[in-house]
Amino acid sequence: MKHLPKTLLILLASTIALVGCGSADGYRAAEKAYQNGEYEKAIKLFTEVAKTSDNPSIYGNRGNCYSYLGDIDSALSDYAIAIEKATAAIGDPNDPRLAYFYYNRGYACDRAGEIDRAIEDYEKTIQLNAAYPDAKNNLGWILATCPEKKHRNPKRAIEVASLECEASDWKDGYAMDTLAASYAAAGDFAKAIERQEQAIELVEDEATLKDMKQRLELYRNKKPFVDSQPDK
Repeated sequence: MKHLPKTLLILLASTIALVGCGSADGYRAAEKAYQNGEYEKAIKLFTEVAKTSDNPSIYGNRGNCYSYLGDIDSALSDYAIAIEKATAAIGDPNDPRLAYFYYNRGYACDRAGEIDRAIEDYEKTIQLNAAYPDAKNNLGWILATCPEKKHRNPKRAIEVASLECEASDWKDGYAMDTLAASYAAAGDFAKAIERQEQAIELVEDEATLKDMKQRLELYRNKKPFVDSQPDK
């Protein structure tokens, strides 16, 4: 069962509106459709606004819409444009505001099974903004549980998952779940069991608890958890 992050492309790119939006009313309409989950409508509206604006937020949000609809190629194209325009507007390729685009591109790649690119973008997100929501958790999960062994890195997984737990004062059950999986991937099943039991105490969702308890049994049997291949 795929471990789902809590932040699923919900940060609004309007918070980093770096240059003029052209028609403000058109942009607001597009963003409203995006927030309401009307992704096809939002794509059309963002496309219209893009005719009179260089705002990278247009491409970032439109990329999110494409990602939700499963059109990963279009999403990646839009994220690339957004990053290029935002970097040019800011003048600093290491500005923390760019983390928004890298995180969302990483998440799109993660969902599409483009693991190399997902890892790269999550790492870039953390480099730009170490406190960016869920970047460390998502990265840790991949590095601990990826079905392709070449992508696993338990040491780095423990590092980023521990930082995520510390950021929440050790009260985030999802981050704790990732840390437990990371310890299991490293073969430290005693710590994996300890952290998984703590994770279970922190989560209320029944479906999530079921998955967590199944992972706990794996760790008790000295087996790591390996995630399933994503649906393309």
